Amino acid sequence: MKKTVFTAALAFGLFTTSLHAQDLISGKWDASVVGPQGPMEMSFKLKAGVAGAVTGSMSVSMMPGTEMPISNGMLKGKGVSFKIVMPAPPGAPGGMTLDLTGKVDGDSLTLLPVMPAGAPAGAPAPQPLVAKRAAAAK
Repeated sequence: MKKTVFTAALAFGLFTTSLHAQDLISGKWDASVVGPQGPMEMSFKLKAGVAGAVTGSMSVSMMPGTEMPISNGMLKGKGVSFKIVMPAPPGAPGGMTLDLTGKVDGDSLTLLPVMPAGAPAGAPAPQPLVAKRAAAAK
């Protein structure tokens, strides 16, 4: 009997922890950054999964209709990390993989891009990107 109660309590604890993680990251997050070509809007669609896995995609205003899937997404506590493969602009060779790490704090998601090896010399240091949770559709 004690074993059954313990097992049920453990399962409930894991279930509620999983729900809490989904509340932290799951949803749409919107951000705006100012780059060399002016302001750029971006959206992240994120979903928490089993054992801290995070899936989703990113879209940017300069590439309408293109959603870039995230990979290797993980949520540990309030910390989040994932990779995005960004295609090269039309006519340019290759693309690049961007590593993002950050923290969820309520309706704010702060991400710091880590520039890949081989980034252009003299490029400015990456700046934190702050995304806000989009209001739920009614």
